[in-house]
Amino acid sequence: MADALPDHVLRRLLMVKQLLVGIPQLTSTSDGLLVARAILTAHDAADLALATIVGHRLPGPRKAKSFLMDYAAELNELSRLYGFEQLGHLSRQRDAFKHHGTLPHVPDWHTVGERIRGYIEAWCSDYLDTRLADVELDALIENETARSLYQLAKVSCATGDYQDALEQLGKGLYLVLHRLSAAGRHADLALRLVAFGVNAGDFLTLQQFLPSVSFEPERGDLVVTWDTRGTGHRGNWSERNVRFCLGVFVDVVVKIQHATRSPWPVPFYAVYIDTATAKHDGATVWRQPGLLEFGRQWEPVKVTKKGEVLRGLLLPIPDSRQRTDPTTILATPPFRRSDSVPHHRRRWHFGNDFNRRFRDHHRTEGRGLGP
Repeated sequence: MADALPDHVLRRLLMVKQLLVGIPQLTSTSDGLLVARAILTAHDAADLALATIVGHRLPGPRKAKSFLMDYAAELNELSRLYGFEQLGHLSRQRDAFKHHGTLPHVPDWHTVGERIRGYIEAWCSDYLDTRLADVELDALIENETARSLYQLAKVSCATGDYQDALEQLGKGLYLVLHRLSAAGRHADLALRLVAFGVNAGDFLTLQQFLPSVSFEPERGDLVVTWDTRGTGHRGNWSERNVRFCLGVFVDVVVKIQHATRSPWPVPFYAVYIDTATAKHDGATVWRQPGLLEFGRQWEPVKVTKKGEVLRGLLLPIPDSRQRTDPTTILATPPFRRSDSVPHHRRRWHFGNDFNRRFRDHHRTEGRGLGP
């Protein structure tokens, strides 16, 4: 019944789980210092678990400083606490190492992680009517929208709608990364997140499984786009892959949600637009054939008048049709296209009747002022 517990109790139990996960698998021949570290971590996990249970089940004033055995004694009075005697041994061994530098006897203590986890599982069942395994890490996600999208993804995964599950995760990841000015599908983003403890390899794989997500101002909503010729196809929409993405998503979100916003370089065309002005009447805009349009000739698209200005993303290139190799303009302008021009992304050529010396006559407009 983990859902019935207050949020602050769930969060503390999740911290307990995180501590237990940090205890490595040890053997009777492990190094004594590694076992000592496991004892310290196991003690902290037990201390936090008991403090959480006592605060929930036995609310009220208590002394300013309470320790592991204080909490254990309170619960033991309520009902017999499983592992009570062993906790006393754990506390003494922890003190021996922490205050006197005494290493533990490895054969006696190498399984301390498994034993303490078993005790905590029993305490959660006896006093909280829940299983520690049922406490999900997503309770730590503070962004309510991202947490809701994650829960929707879990439901879709359980019902076999794996495409929808990945789309929900994609939206959630966009919301979290966008807060850091880090939304994108780049390896440098993965490297930046390493500083927060994110596994770069897992993060890159997560991005490959998820669709691209962008915000559409006109709709006021997030738009999902699948690269169906890349990795966005049914061959990758499986339960195994979705469960991997669910786990990595939570890990990434929890680790970066408290990160401060950092500077992020803005691409030139996110700030500026370019313009080209016709020098006289009859200046023609040409469509350059695409790489796969073999044998196709250049086609006139628009004839402009003197002084007419075309705006778009412009790039000065050599004109292969001219022997003198003058500078012309290649672009994807946002001006109205004729009905005969396909709507999908194409490259446009502004003919030589425009300013040949693009560098001398080109000006930049938009949200910032160009040179």
